[in-house]
Amino acid sequence: MNLSAFQTSLFDTIGGLPVHPLAVHVAVVFLPLSALALGILIFVPKWRKAYLPLTLIGLSIATVFTFIAKESGAALGDRVGEPQTHEDLGEILFPASVGLLAVGVAFYFLQKSDRPKWMIQTAAGVAVAAIVSVSALTYFVGHTGAEATWAKRIGPIDASPTPTPTDSETPGTGLTAAQVAKHNKAADCWVTIESSVYDLTSYIQQHPGGSGVLTNLCGTDATSAFKSQHAAEMAPASALAALKIGKIGAVPTTTPKPTSKPTLTTTPKPTAGGYTKAEVAKHSTASDCWSIVNKNVYNLTTYVSSHPGGSAVIKAICGKDGTAAFKGQHSGQSTPISVLAGFKLGALAASTDPDPVAKTYTSAQIATHNSGASCWGLVNKNVYDLTSYVESHPGGVAAITALCGKDATAAFTGQHGGESSPTNVLASFKLGTLSGTNTLQPASRVDEEEEEEED
Repeated sequence: MNLSAFQTSLFDTIGGLPVHPLAVHVAVVFLPLSALALGILIFVPKWRKAYLPLTLIGLSIATVFTFIAKESGAALGDRVGEPQTHEDLGEILFPASVGLLAVGVAFYFLQKSDRPKWMIQTAAGVAVAAIVSVSALTYFVGHTGAEATWAKRIGPIDASPTPTPTDSETPGTGLTAAQVAKHNKAADCWVTIESSVYDLTSYIQQHPGGSGVLTNLCGTDATSAFKSQHAAEMAPASALAALKIGKIGAVPTTTPKPTSKPTLTTTPKPTAGGYTKAEVAKHSTASDCWSIVNKNVYNLTTYVSSHPGGSAVIKAICGKDGTAAFKGQHSGQSTPISVLAGFKLGALAASTDPDPVAKTYTSAQIATHNSGASCWGLVNKNVYDLTSYVESHPGGVAAITALCGKDATAAFTGQHGGESSPTNVLASFKLGTLSGTNTLQPASRVDEEEEEEED
């Protein structure tokens, strides 16, 4: 496993929850409290012997967790986007906490030594300045993070709120399902949930599950999708409440924005038994992407560009059965399963057609696809087209281009042997099998090549 992938997995999630908010809460508690304690001990010498070592331990813990918060924030940002101001301040907080810890340690040893009094006083002055600066920075980091998370989800407190219209108010003269259906794109997105209408336009880019989940629901009744994802969770319900504009059959609480006549996207209705594999195969591009997972059909078009693992992973299963790839990547994880549910079109129709004959390729054919622009590789006598995965591979471009036009069996096994996730992701890029004798040159792992260069 490469270093970047290790860091991502280490700081990404724990128990299915993001590491970032957990680390932040430790950092924003220990850092200001330890800084305050250091400030007190500077002015109260008689307490230093008993409490200064504990204070330095607190600063050490805070410094460790500011680093974890920084790294986990980057991992969370890859999934849901990260507010720029919060990110910039968070990058500064870790070195600032290291500096405060260094100043505290220096003060500890100076006040125990026989150094001149002016030197100890100077160290104390520097420590006080550092305490004030780091405490203020901690406040702004926490504030910008909380603002980015909650500012758009909590409605303003109004002493005399406008009553929400009920179904009995002006029946038939307000919102209708047909009107909601017109607001069916990211730039103008309405949905219906349990007969209430919500304008999600301003929330799409802030949605923790990615913008594609909401875009796919625009103009529709999203009741089942919302319930399957959030059930009885209070936070999503509160965020949703702030976006409510009315109910079906009642006058909206806000004036709807004038809209041009949009081209309504239509989804072919499934046959009596569901969608066929042939129908799914027609939607095989990034701009029109359907896939099969566990005998259900999903329209992933709007999710291609916002998938946290990169667009190539989704493109690879467009028009295909992505069950193996999905299970290998997300087996047992509740969040990806719930996110996927929001894109469901229907069930896969039962088929009596025989499986298509597997395509075969010779070593000579594989060898011609030996660059990042057209990259094929052989693993365990199976042929894979890795072209779309070159730029999005977590281990870097070089790790994939080193396999192009070669027998990558040893390289892949050496890097990922026994790991189910890479094996199943690889399966989504399969073209066919090897025909004839294997005359391909074995590919070397990138880390082995780097070691040879160093030698």
